Amino acid sequence: MLTKEIYKTGYSVVDAILRQKSMAYDNEQIQLRVNLDLNSCGFIEDKDLCSIFANAIDNAIESCEKINSEGIKKYIYMESQITQDFLVIKIRNSKEHMNKWCNNQLITQKKDKKLHGLGIKNIKRALDRYNGEYIIKEGMNDFRFKLVITINVKM
Repeated sequence: MLTKEIYKTGYSVVDAILRQKSMAYDNEQIQLRVNLDLNSCGFIEDKDLCSIFANAIDNAIESCEKINSEGIKKYIYMESQITQDFLVIKIRNSKEHMNKWCNNQLITQKKDKKLHGLGIKNIKRALDRYNGEYIIKEGMNDFRFKLVITINVKM
């Protein structure tokens, strides 16, 4: 059952990432819902959009892969909206266990901590170039990652 979804976010780099990750959605039986309109992202470099979405999606998939309880539906929902001069991107996924935190930083739960735990740092680095920031909220079985990026009006 391969995903044959064609993603049209308005940005080919993000569409390609979503297609490339589709095997993981299928293998893990993750429901994916995408409602992204990135047409206003022309000022963001491809490498930064790639860093933001590839890392965020990898984290969401990994969180869903760790779910062992049949009572928790595996999902990843992505949406965007423009509010005043800001692009707001919301990524929400299911999860089974609470994350570990230290000094308001997520701590990787992987054994090799030197090679892991860099995804959110890479996202932050990309967001910093555009006066952007992120907010993380988590409940017992869901994780919400909200990115807010100032829209460059000098496009």
